[in-house]
Amino acid sequence: MTSLIWNGGTGSWFDAANWTPAQVPQSGDSATVTRGSIQLTSNPSDGVTLNLNAIGSPNTILDARNVTFGSHFTIVADGVNNVAITGSVVDQGQISVPKALGLLGHSASDLFTNQATINIHGGALSTAVNFTNSGQINVSSAGPLFGHLDIGQAFTGTGSVSLSNGGGVQVSGGGSVGSGQTFIFQDGITNGISDQLTINPSTFDATISGFQMGDFINVMTVVDSETYDPGSHLLSLFSNGHPAGKLIVAGPLSYTTQSFMLHPGPPGETTITTNVSPAFVPEPASLALVTTALAFLILVCRLQRH
Repeated sequence: MTSLIWNGGTGSWFDAANWTPAQVPQSGDSATVTRGSIQLTSNPSDGVTLNLNAIGSPNTILDARNVTFGSHFTIVADGVNNVAITGSVVDQGQISVPKALGLLGHSASDLFTNQATINIHGGALSTAVNFTNSGQINVSSAGPLFGHLDIGQAFTGTGSVSLSNGGGVQVSGGGSVGSGQTFIFQDGITNGISDQLTINPSTFDATISGFQMGDFINVMTVVDSETYDPGSHLLSLFSNGHPAGKLIVAGPLSYTTQSFMLHPGPPGETTITTNVSPAFVPEPASLALVTTALAFLILVCRLQRH
């Protein structure tokens, strides 16, 4: 195993002169980049650990063009990094994001495909490129550092996104999520932090699973009433009696219309919570207390994240 350092500047991954020591990374090697930009135009050797440790403002530190990262290739984003995506880029290995990673497309035809595992633990991943997720994405916080996934383009495939320990996901701007995805709330409140999903119901067709007491679904629209159909798992949202969107909220927990509570958010937004937990379903007499506690928690979490 050799530890290699990128010499800086812009150049090809496969030019040994761009590395210290002067050799192209091979299986078992560790390659670290702190500045410059690597051009990757064909598949690198599998089994490499690539440390993207850009310092300072975001850098386009990797320019990937129609390549596949193999099942033993590991990327660690331990800095403020951007990866430019051209054509089809496929990841079959593991990506870890303890700090920041941005995936940037050049055109509407550019596509990043995750076929394995992405772990966002206390860091932030933004997807400004069409993204197919057929693997697993795990989003969690690390102490005071919030783990966050920002979806900025089409997000399709048949994979899953798991939120735990205060992890957050936001579908922003031109982002949309297809029906093949499942977003899984793994827990409620952990260390005073809630898992949060922020979406526009009109562009979110995925299934929501495991939604429980302490979790937040923030919808980018005004909602003042809702109904739930246990058979279809459809949560229908209304504003002044008019449809305001629909969400699929499925098991393993059981819900009724009375399971959901609505809380006004910032202008044009509403937060949805539930009184259902894996351990118990509160009796009607306790719902007022639950509502008060959740309203206070929503305020605290908003202040923390902003």
